[in-house]
Amino acid sequence: MSEQSEKPQWFIAADGTVLQTWPPGPDNDRLKYLRHDTNRRLELSDLYALDERLDDFQSTFARRSNVLLVVAGIAVVGVVVAWLVLPRVGVGTTVTLAVTAVCVLLFLGMGPLARAVSGGGRASLDQIYLDAGIVSSNPKVIKDHEALALIEAPGTVAGRKSG
Repeated sequence: MSEQSEKPQWFIAADGTVLQTWPPGPDNDRLKYLRHDTNRRLELSDLYALDERLDDFQSTFARRSNVLLVVAGIAVVGVVVAWLVLPRVGVGTTVTLAVTAVCVLLFLGMGPLARAVSGGGRASLDQIYLDAGIVSSNPKVIKDHEALALIEAPGTVAGRKSG
C-alpha cells in the first residue's frame, strides 16, 4: 500500500455529511468509513486545519508523556540506587532514607503530574474537534455501501491532507 493511500481521506457530501476513510492498521484489518456529526457546514480547508491541530496535539502529548516516563524512570532508579548501591559504597542511612523519600514523593506525585502533563487529554481532544465544527471526537463507523453511496453522489468533494 502506498504512503498516500495510508493517510485518511476526507469527503464532504452534497448534503454536508462529513466522511473520513480510516486505513487498515493494527486495530482494524480493512478500510473503514467514518461519519462525523457536525454543528455547521464544513469545507475541506476546515478538515485540513483539524488534521494539523490533531497532529500538533499528538506530538505535544507524546513529548509530555515522555517527560512523565522519564520522571517515573528516575524514581525507580533512585530507589534501586538508594537501597542497593548507596549502602555498598558506605553512604549513611540518612542519605539512603532521604533519596528513598524523594523517590516515594515522585511516585505519589505521578497522578497529579500525569494530569498536568497530559494537558487534559480527552477534554482537549474533544475541544479541538468542537472548534473545527465536529460535534464529537468519536465518529461513527458506517457500512461500506452507505459510505460509497454518499461518496459517489454528485456534489461530493474529496481531499487528502498532503505531507
